[in-house]
Amino acid sequence: MRLVSKANSRCSAYVSHIPPSQNTWADGPVRFLLTADQRLDYTRLSDPASRSEFITEFWKVRDPKSETPENEARIEFERRVAFADSRFSQDETRGSLTDRGMVFVLMGPPTWVGRKPISTGEDVNDPKGMSQYSDLDVRNALRGTSSASSARVYDKMTSSGTRLPSSDGNYREVWHFRRELLPAGISFHQVDFEFITRQGYGTNVWQREARTLTTLEKARSAVRAGTFTRAASR
Repeated sequence: MRLVSKANSRCSAYVSHIPPSQNTWADGPVRFLLTADQRLDYTRLSDPASRSEFITEFWKVRDPKSETPENEARIEFERRVAFADSRFSQDETRGSLTDRGMVFVLMGPPTWVGRKPISTGEDVNDPKGMSQYSDLDVRNALRGTSSASSARVYDKMTSSGTRLPSSDGNYREVWHFRRELLPAGISFHQVDFEFITRQGYGTNVWQREARTLTTLEKARSAVRAGTFTRAASR
């Protein structure tokens, strides 16, 4: 009887099991759009059919062209998510759930992206910045050289030209969004999102400041309403 009981318990668990794709939907990139009440309503649903209906209705009310068979808002959102997942993953974190992924999902592609090393004087915690050569490398290169050649070797190995924005060092990545790519209601001519990578600090950590916070919130509101920045409509 115990074996039968265990078997029945497993069958019951299987019937009530919610597939991961449905169970984790609210924890995915759509969480950037969900209000607290919507998230609560979704998590209270106990069966896959109800959750599937919730997702369908969620996107239906955001369809900008209900007369067409496609839901342009959902297509654009999922397109951005797919791109972010393929480009911005960090360790075990899904690309669209990183700081850069969140900005990309809500803002779309920036006008221009720049990256530069955090040099001496910019980062007091790392005076070497992103030197290509360690102190040990320099000492080994200088060993056995004459005074005249030592100066040349030292200058070559410690010059600004040896500082590279590698993924193992410290660098600043900046996403520039020009006026035509900004959400409605933003009057700035350009907004720059800055992401810092530094040992002991994190990888591509978004630097939150008033201008970017305001811009991102406007973009979030637009996407929640089923509209995107002008970049998506071109």
